[in-house]
Amino acid sequence: MKRFSIVALLMPVLFFAAPALAEKDPHNYPTLDRYQWIEECMYYQGERNLETLYACTCAIDVIAEKMPHDKFVQADTAEKAATISGESGEYMREPARGIQELRLAYGEAKNEADQRCFVRPNRLKNIWPEF
Repeated sequence: MKRFSIVALLMPVLFFAAPALAEKDPHNYPTLDRYQWIEECMYYQGERNLETLYACTCAIDVIAEKMPHDKFVQADTAEKAATISGESGEYMREPARGIQELRLAYGEAKNEADQRCFVRPNRLKNIWPEF
């Protein structure tokens, strides 16, 4: 009887606390997204060593501080799709869609990450232009 009363008293607390516990931090990116970004960063640095690993890991952490995950996914997709030629890429370059603001915010976050984490300028391609 005593156990039942304790559980009965805790049920309302657990009921109202569960949604708060289930909420995710929007700046906590999934491991797979971080891994893919780090791999891409290291590829474009042209080297796969501990120096570039640490720099790219630091950079994605800085970007995660600046942008929530959903905006990061949208901005990264828009950044990559903007290089597509023709009508498909034109959709991503139109200013009326609000995609340019996402790309600018992403570019600013990447530039700050590059400076704070000592990411060298891209050696292979000019994929990360200065904004």
